[in-house]
Amino acid sequence: MAEVNELIEDLADDDSAKQAAAVEQLVALGPEALGDLSAALQNGSPVRRQGAAVAMGRIGDAAAVEALQGALDDSDENVKKAAAWALKKLGA
Repeated sequence: MAEVNELIEDLADDDSAKQAAAVEQLVALGPEALGDLSAALQNGSPVRRQGAAVAMGRIGDAAAVEALQGALDDSDENVKKAAAWALKKLGA
């Protein structure tokens, strides 16, 4: 499996298949990826932030709630929607 930082970078790749594969691998890492995903949710392109929110929701750990709540104020509508989706998935 690729390094977490590499996977985070792949969330913003122009290739949607590469983005999806990065999400899958980050989800497979589980809660250990949440710190890096939380950082990604606050930095980088909107596509990267959106991918981070989706991965956090799919991991399903309540530790992601605070970071996802912060993303509800993101400047990008797609990031906001992904954060709301993830929070719903987490039951928050």
